[in-house]
Amino acid sequence: MYEDFKNNGTDDHLAARLAYHVDWTPIKPLKLFHNLEYLPNITDWFGDYNLNTDVGLRATVYQGFFAEARIELRYDSTPAPGAKKEDVRYLLGVGWSF
Repeated sequence: MYEDFKNNGTDDHLAARLAYHVDWTPIKPLKLFHNLEYLPNITDWFGDYNLNTDVGLRATVYQGFFAEARIELRYDSTPAPGAKKEDVRYLLGVGWSF
């Protein structure tokens, strides 16, 4: 894991990766999904880690054309000085699947 803090130096360490991806289609045009990625420093599993997760839904509008809504969370337990630990994004989009 390599983190560049712009004006505050860098941090690098060996990290493990634990992750999963889940899709569920309750009805044909709708897909719900969840992703989780946990990246702990192998020498400090619960004190120094990054966590990335998102949850959302994708609805097929017409033959491969879809609309999607998603919430993403990025968490760094040891951020750069003055930076927040978490970053949350709300995304709406459209796309074409082929």
